[in-house]
Amino acid sequence: MKKIILWWGRFDENYSRNRILRSQMKKLGYQIIDFKPLVSFLGYLQALISINFIPSLIWVPCFRHRDLKGAAKWATKRKIPIIFDPLISSWDKKINEQSKYEKTSKKSLSLKKIESELFSKPNLLVADTEAHKKFFIKEFNIPDKKIFVINVGAEEKIFFPNKKIIASDQEILFYGSFLELHGVEVIIDAAKILKNEPIKWKLIGNFQKIKLEALPLNISFESTINIKKLARKINKATLLLGIFSGSEKANNVIPNKVFQSLACGKTVITRYADAYPQSFCKKNMGIFFVKPNDSMALAQLVLKIINDKNLIIKTSKLARSTFKTFYSEEIIKNQVHSLFSKLL
Repeated sequence: MKKIILWWGRFDENYSRNRILRSQMKKLGYQIIDFKPLVSFLGYLQALISINFIPSLIWVPCFRHRDLKGAAKWATKRKIPIIFDPLISSWDKKINEQSKYEKTSKKSLSLKKIESELFSKPNLLVADTEAHKKFFIKEFNIPDKKIFVINVGAEEKIFFPNKKIIASDQEILFYGSFLELHGVEVIIDAAKILKNEPIKWKLIGNFQKIKLEALPLNISFESTINIKKLARKINKATLLLGIFSGSEKANNVIPNKVFQSLACGKTVITRYADAYPQSFCKKNMGIFFVKPNDSMALAQLVLKIINDKNLIIKTSKLARSTFKTFYSEEIIKNQVHSLFSKLL
C-alpha cells in the first residue's frame, strides 16, 4: 500500500519549489493528495467534513503560513506528523526586506511572536539553506533538531545546457519579479557604468516597477515569459545575474535563478551570501561573488568576464558541475527521503 502525503493549503502546484518536491516524492513511491481549503482559516472545519482518510503525513507547502494553524490542529488530533516548508518568514520580509517597521517596534515584536508560535506547530520545519536554518533557530527559537534543509534546485528536464541554441555575444541576463530582494537598481547602475561598452543587458520580469526614464540604450526589458522560453533565454545569454540587495533575507537564500542558470551550465554573478557553502568562495565553482549593493564591483567583474571567452567556457563547465554535485534533483530526492525517514 502506498504511503499518502496530504498537501494542505491554497498553494500553487506550478511553483518551481512545489513541482520539484512533488516530483521527488512521487519518485520515492509516495501518493500525493491535495487538500485546498476554500478559505484558509476555515481549513480545519472543512477538513472535518471532507477528508475521510488518514494520510501518512501532512505537508504544508511554501508561503502557506495561513494554512498551517488549521492543518496542525487537524493533524495533532489524529497524531499525524506535519511538515511545513515556509521558504520565507513573513516577519523577515516585512522587517528586513521591506523595512515596514523598526526591528524593536511593538508591531515587529508582535509579528515575530506570532510567527514563532506558528513555526513551533509542525513536527519538522524545512529550510532551503543552512543559513536560513540558522536564521530560524536564532530569530524564532526553533530547536536545531526540528529543522531540516532541502535545496531548492531546478527542474533538469527544462533547465539543461542546450547545445542547439547558439549563445549571444556579450549578453547579460537577469530575470525575476523585481523584488527589493533582487537589487535590480544595482544591475541598472552597473549597466550605466558600462554604457559605452558593447554589452547588452536584458532584464526579464515585472519591469513596470522600474522607472524607465533616462536609462541607457544598452538595457532592454521583456515581460515575464513561460518557463520553457525562459530556459532558452538562459541558454542564449553569455552571463547570468543573481541578486544584489544588502538585506538579511538576501544573505540567507539562494534564488531560483541561480539554480536554474547553473543547471544550464551558465556562469553566474551574484552577491556574496552565507547561504552558499564556504568552498564556493575559495575556488572557482562557476559562480562569481560581489559585495551587496556594489554596482561598481558588478560592472568591473562583468567587464572582466565578458571579455575573456576562455574564462566563460571554463566557468560554464564548472557551473554545470557545481549544480550536479550540490543541487541536482537526485540530491533533493535523497534529502526528501531522509526527512521522511526521520518521521515515518
